[in-house]
Amino acid sequence: MARFFTVRRLAFLILLAATGVFVDAKILPRWFPQAFGGVWGGLAAPDNANVPVSLRDLPVVLTKGKDGDGPVAILLSGNGGWWGIDDGIAGGLARAGVTTIGLNSLAYFIHRRSPEEVAATIDRMAASLGADRPIILVGYSFGADIAATVYSHLSDDLRARIRQISLLGLSREADYAVGFMKVAGGRRATIPAVAAIDGPHIQCFHGVDEGARSGCNDVDAGMVQVIELPGGHHFDGDYDAIARRILEGMPLPRLSDPIRYAGMDRFAWLAHPVGAQGQADPR
Repeated sequence: MARFFTVRRLAFLILLAATGVFVDAKILPRWFPQAFGGVWGGLAAPDNANVPVSLRDLPVVLTKGKDGDGPVAILLSGNGGWWGIDDGIAGGLARAGVTTIGLNSLAYFIHRRSPEEVAATIDRMAASLGADRPIILVGYSFGADIAATVYSHLSDDLRARIRQISLLGLSREADYAVGFMKVAGGRRATIPAVAAIDGPHIQCFHGVDEGARSGCNDVDAGMVQVIELPGGHHFDGDYDAIARRILEGMPLPRLSDPIRYAGMDRFAWLAHPVGAQGQADPR
């Protein structure tokens, strides 16, 4: 039995190496103890006992914020699975009152997926968050590439609810599989996909140390809010600051419906609606 688990751990480390999660030397010391300490680590489906029964066939994580009519978030993790940065951002959003449902990309994309299949999964996740609450679609690294390229495949109803797309650590190509499944091909360009998005406010976060590697260098700064943060691909671990910047970018509420949004915590961070934050969402 001990030998069996050792083989499983070794197989997991090989898979992680294939996904590219070891590229950043700063995170390498943290990955070895996590991988060996938890047999499957990020590959395992997270504990989803608190998610709706309808979603328990998916590797999703629910991080509760406040009930009500305020925004909710859908977060697509990096290809390393649901780890520190994904959990940290979800926690930061929850502390600001925003409920987040996250998808463990390593577990989900271990099988190659089509954009239509991913869109249907995101539709299911959104339905679990309420029928009409505004949505922030957040993606980190691999998840950012997916978020950028899957948007056009989402249902019309869901696209109408997405007020903002926040892309963290965007690259120039998306692949709808992780690890060895990448050999099947199917890469999709992210920058044209971002340019084709019409409607939601778009943010593109990159670390100053990423330099020319970041896809944020190639987006149209006239239509995308480009945000440079300290550090590299993991932004030096300041996840509360990332959550705050995500929420600061949210469009202001419709002036025709001010009472509904009057209690949202995020407005404690913003200037008065007639100030520098821009005009109200015209939709």
